[in-house]
Amino acid sequence: MAISLSNQFLLGSCSCSSSTRYSSKSRQQPKFARFPSRPLFASNTILGFPTPFSSPHRTSLFASSQINNETEEIQIDEDRKTLPSLTVLIESYKKAFVTGNEKIASQIEESIQLKENEKNKLVQKVSTLSVDKVSVKEQYLRLQADFDNFRKRCDKERIGVQSDAQLGFIKKLLLMADSFETVKRQIDVATEKEKKIDVSYQSIYKQFVETLRSHHVSVIATAGKPFNPLLHEAIAREESKVVKEGIIIKESRRGFVLKDKVLRPAFVKVSLGPGNKKSSVAPAKPLEQPSTAARIDER
Repeated sequence: MAISLSNQFLLGSCSCSSSTRYSSKSRQQPKFARFPSRPLFASNTILGFPTPFSSPHRTSLFASSQINNETEEIQIDEDRKTLPSLTVLIESYKKAFVTGNEKIASQIEESIQLKENEKNKLVQKVSTLSVDKVSVKEQYLRLQADFDNFRKRCDKERIGVQSDAQLGFIKKLLLMADSFETVKRQIDVATEKEKKIDVSYQSIYKQFVETLRSHHVSVIATAGKPFNPLLHEAIAREESKVVKEGIIIKESRRGFVLKDKVLRPAFVKVSLGPGNKKSSVAPAKPLEQPSTAARIDER
């Protein structure tokens, strides 16, 4: 109906099925006609089809949809009102009991029992969900604790691996320190040229010592210190009227520590104090504790 009406306006015709709505004068108007309700323009049509605003059925369809929605809402409200609550059932049961209507009382008892069963199911479901919630929370806390322990264990192992690698590397550097000390003992500074060589050597040795210190390596104190079996290794013992018993007299080989860990103990000669006994351990060319220009003994 809407399509034929639009086509008739495009052709300039005024005949349509809804002619009863207009007078004879309105039928003789041009195609830009004015209707009592709303204007309809021919330019609103696309290829002979009217736009949604030109449809005469749009308002009626929208109104009918609103009516249907209102009807459904009213029906839902009525259904909710017809559902009896527990209070209403109890009041009805009292009235049926007073009047002696056993049939209605029996029906109400069944309804109350159904509501009681539904309530028990809900209570049981809530209890089950509470238990599940506690169980899931415990599992989460357990997993979190396991993950924290795993992370700490991995960090400890990583630090251990790094420490072992650093330890092996520094032990190899200690051999170079022994070589520097051996060269220093063999140098006999007599000429100006030899003094320049000794100064260059001391400069290189100082850089090497600073490198060891940057890795937290320090020298174990020996001469004049009490003997400590955890840090020192006695290779000889001898009497001394000057040095008390248990005090280190000489150092044969330097010892080093990495932080609190002993890399190697120091070889030392220990005093027995005044007496006539000598140590059964013969020292192999004891060496006085050297004092280098790099001051490696300073902590």
